[in-house]
Amino acid sequence: MSILFRKKKIYYDKVFIINKLKLFIRKILNRFDINIVRLSTIENDIKKVFKDRVNDKITIFDIGAYTGNSVYDFRNIFKNSLIYSFEPSSKNYKKLIKNTEKLKNVFTYNIAVSSKEGKSKFYENEWEFTSSLLKINEGKYKKKLDNSFKYRGINHSNKIYEVKTTSIDKFIENNQIEKIDIIKIDTQGNEEEVLKGMKRVLKNNNVKIIIIEMIFADYYEKSDVSFMRLEKYLLINGYKIFGIYGINKISGKPIYQLDVMYYC
Repeated sequence: MSILFRKKKIYYDKVFIINKLKLFIRKILNRFDINIVRLSTIENDIKKVFKDRVNDKITIFDIGAYTGNSVYDFRNIFKNSLIYSFEPSSKNYKKLIKNTEKLKNVFTYNIAVSSKEGKSKFYENEWEFTSSLLKINEGKYKKKLDNSFKYRGINHSNKIYEVKTTSIDKFIENNQIEKIDIIKIDTQGNEEEVLKGMKRVLKNNNVKIIIIEMIFADYYEKSDVSFMRLEKYLLINGYKIFGIYGINKISGKPIYQLDVMYYC
């Protein structure tokens, strides 16, 4: 076989494997009654939605900014963007400030976004990216806490302290923000409360893209994340699924986390 045909064979083998993998993922998600509209990278799909607007002054709300990774992801796409970053963890917020202090038009807030203004307990965990307004469901996983939770990136709460909360509707009212182009929501089980706090924004179709991290496993107490309920809520407000990304699954276990991008 010539080198040319060997290269072609390798190429087609790769295409075959990728297509089989996509089909496998679709079959798994169908068990959860999840209909995949498309499989792609989230960066490419954001560019497709905004097309010729990548150089515009896009306004982005990064809810659950962690230490700033997503800020740089957005800034790489939109060089002139205005980014409002919200991070309730005092530990992560210090890193967020340090990592973004040289970036123009990035505004950071040490506050939790939820359904209303006020105060709430915040559980800061050993694995800081799992910290949340919700307490880890230690009771259910007590016997498997070290093996199961650590493997999934969840552990005991190291600190419990009070944080300020706000809603999107209240924040944009207080800060006189006329339009938001993109909202990313990564709040470790509290995503539905965030959506409840942006009723006016959703009603006015004031956001082009909403990106939500969804956790299906009951890692947190009082967390009742329902994909179908969130899907219905967004559909009623004119939003449709554009893509599904970042599918996380442990071998032999159901999918426990993924990201969904909605557009209007």
